[in-house]
Amino acid sequence: MPREKISKNPTLIILISLLIILIIITSGVYLYKSAKKMNSNQSSENNQNSQNDNSNQNKNQAEAAAAERERQFCFQNLKNGTALITITTPGASEVVHNPFTVGGKATAFENEFNIRIKDCQGTILTSKVVSTDSTEVGVAGKYSATFNLNLGVSETNIIIEAYDVSMKDGAEENLVQVPVRVAK
Repeated sequence: MPREKISKNPTLIILISLLIILIIITSGVYLYKSAKKMNSNQSSENNQNSQNDNSNQNKNQAEAAAAERERQFCFQNLKNGTALITITTPGASEVVHNPFTVGGKATAFENEFNIRIKDCQGTILTSKVVSTDSTEVGVAGKYSATFNLNLGVSETNIIIEAYDVSMKDGAEENLVQVPVRVAK
C-alpha cells in the first residue's frame, strides 16, 4: 500500500496502532511472567538451601548434645586409685590427638603395671604393660607410654586406666581412671 493511502485512512492507522499496542502488551506480560517464574525458582532454591542449612545445624547440635551426654555418662564414677599410681598426662577431660602419650608416676611390683584404654561402653581398645624408671624397690618412678588408636570416627570419649595386678590373687588394685576425648 502506498504511504499516502495509509495516512489518509484513519481506520487503518487505528488498527495498526492497536496491533502495535497489543504486541507491546503481550511482550510485557511474557517478560513479567518469565521474571516471576525465575524469582520463584530462585526463592524455592533459597528455601531448600535454607532448609538444608537448618537441617545440618540441627544435626550438628544433636551430635554435640549426644557427645556431651556420652561424655557425662562415660566420665562419672571414676576411680582415683591410690597414690601408688598417678596419671598426670593427659589431664582429665583433655582433648588429645593420635598418637598420644600417657605419663605419670607409679610404685609397682618389679616396676611394672598395666595401662588400658576403654571406650565408654567398657570395651578395651588397647592395653600395655608399662615400666617405670625407678631404680629402687618401693620408690615411685616416672613412666610414659604412647598410644595410637584406630578410630572409626573423628572424635570419641575414652577412659585411660592404670592399675597393678596383685601377686596374691591376680586382682586389679590401685586402679586410677582418667577420661579424655581423642580426636583424629
